[in-house]
Amino acid sequence: EGVYGQTKREAELKLLDIGRQSEMHVSIVRPSLVYGEGVKGNLALMRRGIKQGWFPPLPETGNRRSMIHVDDLVRALLLAAEDKRANGEIFIVTDGVPHSSSEIYEAICQSVGKTVPQWSVPKIVFEGLSLLSPRIRYKVDKLLGDEFYSSAKLEGLGFRAEKSLLNIDR
Repeated sequence: EGVYGQTKREAELKLLDIGRQSEMHVSIVRPSLVYGEGVKGNLALMRRGIKQGWFPPLPETGNRRSMIHVDDLVRALLLAAEDKRANGEIFIVTDGVPHSSSEIYEAICQSVGKTVPQWSVPKIVFEGLSLLSPRIRYKVDKLLGDEFYSSAKLEGLGFRAEKSLLNIDR
């Protein structure tokens, strides 16, 4: 969606076209939200905020988010690079388990040794904040919205995630 998504899609298609023309093996792997040792981005920011005590407990909204452990992502990348059937294809990689933002919050609390609060910020507060600006609306949507995908195409090559947010060694 948006200019970022459109240009990213155009770049993927151009790479696949270059691969076809040059007979180079090209596969596109789109990871879902990546977690695990050393990852960066919004999840790392959330982890730091929880650890430092400034990130508020999230309400259970029933949203669904796809995730993948960094180790499983590496396995998926290797599979896409080595399997001839992956040539010229685009794959999404997930652990196949839908997680709510609240569940992710709780898993991070446990991973950093924090007690999961028995309260949460009501969803209406986030909805009110999102009315302040399009940028805040975007952040709230990213935090509490759905981003659930299927990795069935990659599973067709034999990929199965070995780790799950809910059973990861912390």
